[in-house]
Amino acid sequence: MEKILKSKIAKMIVYAIIPFIVINIFINTFAILYYADNEDETPGITEYVKTNEFKENYLTAIFSAVNRVSNTNNNETNEINYNNLKNSQIYILIIDKDGKAYTNIEKTTKTDSLEELEQYIRNRPNVKNYIWIYENNEILTNIPKLEYEEIAYESKFEYIQNQDVKVYTSVKDLNTGEMYIYNLMYKTIGNKVQFAPFNVIISTLLFIACIVYIILSIGHKNGYEGIYTNKIDKISLEIIIIVFSILLLIESTIGIYLLKWINIQSTKEVVDSIIMYDFFVGVIIYTTLAILGVTIIRRWKAKVFLKNTLIYKITKYIKTNTIDMWTMDINSNVKLTIKYIGFIVIQMILLIMSYIKQFFFFILLILWWYYILREILQKNNEFGKIRNKINQMYNGEVDKKLDEEGLTNEFKQIAVELNDISGRIIKCNRRSNEK
Repeated sequence: MEKILKSKIAKMIVYAIIPFIVINIFINTFAILYYADNEDETPGITEYVKTNEFKENYLTAIFSAVNRVSNTNNNETNEINYNNLKNSQIYILIIDKDGKAYTNIEKTTKTDSLEELEQYIRNRPNVKNYIWIYENNEILTNIPKLEYEEIAYESKFEYIQNQDVKVYTSVKDLNTGEMYIYNLMYKTIGNKVQFAPFNVIISTLLFIACIVYIILSIGHKNGYEGIYTNKIDKISLEIIIIVFSILLLIESTIGIYLLKWINIQSTKEVVDSIIMYDFFVGVIIYTTLAILGVTIIRRWKAKVFLKNTLIYKITKYIKTNTIDMWTMDINSNVKLTIKYIGFIVIQMILLIMSYIKQFFFFILLILWWYYILREILQKNNEFGKIRNKINQMYNGEVDKKLDEEGLTNEFKQIAVELNDISGRIIKCNRRSNEK
């Protein structure tokens, strides 16, 4: 067991597999939650165009376009109205009952007639062309989810039928923007949902095992007995936390900023590059968290967690280098002056605060006065004990020992010295009597 805990190779393997375990847990958990929230989707589908979500989005886009055309005033004089319809994912051509056309296809020499527009949608070169055409009350499509049998009783399709229009549509590009992101998502989770619960359980157990191993192995090193520390562990904990928090904030900001570059116009290459960059940012964040976590655990195991904090160092410095008013042997007048100034300052603060906040700080002020009175009475009582002891010694009653209990600071030290003097006098008397 000790060899495994000290094995550098074992540690490297565990640190390396943890990010992939976390990613696996995230993907499978997302798959479970997504299909639980979208019960009408069929698990195992890895192409976006074959999903119910694609059908709903596509049909909604057509419905919106037809509705826009139906609500357009018949004042249009152009036979073809370009850029009249807005959609970033689908090419749309709608011909109303008067023969006027509305489209979001750009006007070129190859698309300046109705025949050319129809052909552009039907036969787009160099792409896998998915089309949906509605004319003469019939549907022509190569999208299974948008065939007549699938949408016959959909309210949006019934609306399209009632508008007496012809509709020609095709997917712009499955490798661009939203389409590609959805495709990538279904490729990632489509085949995983069946075994997702099992994968989550196994991955979670493996993750816990890795964390336990790391915690146990931290601080162990070949050729070194006990818990070893390095230069990072000697830096104050507060500084480490502040520096690493800033690093994590910067790294997270970069990761989020990169994701914002993905938009509906992003190509497959741009999306893939951003995902790759974000993966590397994620690795940097993981490394930062790992270093921070390791140094905290190693400090704890080496029993230097508190000793390497700024608070501990400052407190120790103050205790070592600042006059302790109650214990150090300094001039009594100086000590009394410092106490008196402290009493005045605290009383002024409480007076001001009691005026602002009233009752609460007034109670604190009363308690402060009570504390001061108790201290005065206690010091007076201790002084009385010392005075009585001196009187006894003056009258020759040296055999009575002064009880040191209840005495504090200087008075306790004086009591010890007086008892020592009494003891020495008794010894001297005994020796004189023996002679």
